[in-house]
Amino acid sequence: MIAESDIRPHIISLNQSFHRKHLHRFGNGVGFCSEFNDTANVLTRCLAEELQFCQEIITRPQGVSTIRGWQDYFLPFCQELSTPLQGLNTKALARRKYAAVRALTRGLLKLSTGCSSFMFDAIERGKPQEITIKSLNYSGQFNVVLAAVSRAIWKFNASTQSEVDAIREMFGFSSVDIALHIRRGDKISEFNYVPLEMYVEALEPYRSSGNSLFIATDDTTIVDEMKALLSGDFTILSAAEMNADQQKKNVGYDQTTFNDLPPKIRRANIISFLVEMEIMRTAQVLIGTSSSNVFITQRGLRDNKLTINLTKDAWNDRENWRTF
Repeated sequence: MIAESDIRPHIISLNQSFHRKHLHRFGNGVGFCSEFNDTANVLTRCLAEELQFCQEIITRPQGVSTIRGWQDYFLPFCQELSTPLQGLNTKALARRKYAAVRALTRGLLKLSTGCSSFMFDAIERGKPQEITIKSLNYSGQFNVVLAAVSRAIWKFNASTQSEVDAIREMFGFSSVDIALHIRRGDKISEFNYVPLEMYVEALEPYRSSGNSLFIATDDTTIVDEMKALLSGDFTILSAAEMNADQQKKNVGYDQTTFNDLPPKIRRANIISFLVEMEIMRTAQVLIGTSSSNVFITQRGLRDNKLTINLTKDAWNDRENWRTF
């Protein structure tokens, strides 16, 4: 494959060379890492299908999108297109019962954007085990390319980078030895929570060596529980220190509640989250669970750093999904 240092400009150039276009959108009202993982997944598939990946300009920001979507946080890497028919470019139309509606919608979107495929098309769904991208000199596991693409597009814009760096410096989060990611909140609707004792067991090899430990979690009540379980063997840091008054109320992330917040507050919360993401990305060791999109993102971003998964590949292990 193309060398890591060269892959971003090569992907941008390769993507621009394709004539047929696919229209994706960052800002669909789901979690930040779900949005990011989806973008990286679709871009990777577009490279293999020789489709030019394009971002739709947001006209009705929601969820993690507060102004225009991708560029709220990241540097651009592809063409951005607008359409007065934004509400029609949706994965909901992928369902079989919408076949007739889908055909009409595709025609309308083609006229307004010049694109040939959209979010309700097959390229947006699932991911293959193997992939071939001739221009990247690669044929093999899809996840290898997906990880490289993720690292290539995880580039903050100047404003985001400045805000993230300032918070890390202010609170002494410049580097940590070990990071834990513990997801609670509305994750219970998909998977059972992973017991804290599993994290404690995974930390055993690192006890009594003066290691710093950062706990990234959407439920800050867990921090005190982990401190009690670890008996002072680590120097423990957490995002609770960034905004103590606000974090005292933080007992688990809920996407619906987040989506109802004003844009300014949503952005501030995302910046705090990105601080945690950068700490996890650069930690020497990360421990988490593949039931969370946050951990899935980190597996790609961290490249060869030690990343310990406490669960099976959760999304493929349907026996462990919650049912009601």
